[in-house]
Amino acid sequence: MFSKQLWRSFAARNKIVNGLLKHNEKKTQSSSIVTRNASNRNSDIDAELNKPVKYTTSPAHDWKAQHSRIGSKAEFGPWYEPHAVSASLILFMIYFFILREENDLDLLLDKPLSETLKKE
Repeated sequence: MFSKQLWRSFAARNKIVNGLLKHNEKKTQSSSIVTRNASNRNSDIDAELNKPVKYTTSPAHDWKAQHSRIGSKAEFGPWYEPHAVSASLILFMIYFFILREENDLDLLLDKPLSETLKKE
């Protein structure tokens, strides 16, 4: 949604620039006038682009903070991603909590701390 509004603002700005360019091209009829109007064309474009944008008519007026927090649909992964992550976590937990044999460190953790740290 934001990209559509952003595109509209760029399109509106491009319309203004293209309109000014076409308007100035109609004015120019000879080469001497072209060189004189080249600086006018740039100043007209600069003047039009440097005008302040009216907030109530800009796309920012319709933008809600909720759109920024939610993000676009493109930020979310594919539909199967949560299923793949869930399956991976389940397999990981089955292996480490059920199927894996205890090693020396696991047995050491089962002992009380006083027995593990006793002085020799």
